[in-house]
Amino acid sequence: MISSSIRIGPKRRSATSMGLALALLLGLSSCGSDASLTEVVVVVNSDLMVPSEIDQLLIRVVLPDGSDANASAILGGGNPGLPRTLGLQLRDGNRTGEYQVISEARRGGVSVVLQRMRFDFVPGQRMRLDLTLNRACQGLSCGFGQTCVRGACQSDLATLSPFSGTAAGLMEAMSLDGAPTTSADAGLDR
Repeated sequence: MISSSIRIGPKRRSATSMGLALALLLGLSSCGSDASLTEVVVVVNSDLMVPSEIDQLLIRVVLPDGSDANASAILGGGNPGLPRTLGLQLRDGNRTGEYQVISEARRGGVSVVLQRMRFDFVPGQRMRLDLTLNRACQGLSCGFGQTCVRGACQSDLATLSPFSGTAAGLMEAMSLDGAPTTSADAGLDR
């Protein structure tokens, strides 16, 4: 099960009621590349076992204006496992600034481990942001501006790398500026 919501100010509304184009990209594709597409593909993995140690993945994206967008996925039980990906897209570049992604693994609705990273989009580029929810980070709380990586607190400022290929285990694509979501891939693996 995949769910999405957007919150602007104190109210939480569904993505469709906000006019925000959120699309499941099961089989949705376009041929060729889109030069105006600015995207960060968030790739989430873990060394925790699915479904015995984790059975749900939550991703919260905090926009520069403080609003947020959320996605979740059930792991195991016939659903795709890890890694899972989430495409974050901008078309007009009107939401530049620092973004924060918070990825959380849960078991039975209880938080097991989370990781947060800050990043900014690279205009006109498809970039990749890797998050790994490590067993060694369970129960570890890091200070402001830090996140747990392999059992140690480190800076939460992400290093993005160029993204090429398909998005295996795609949860969905979120347009963070209201434009329709697309895929520059010839086909997405699910």
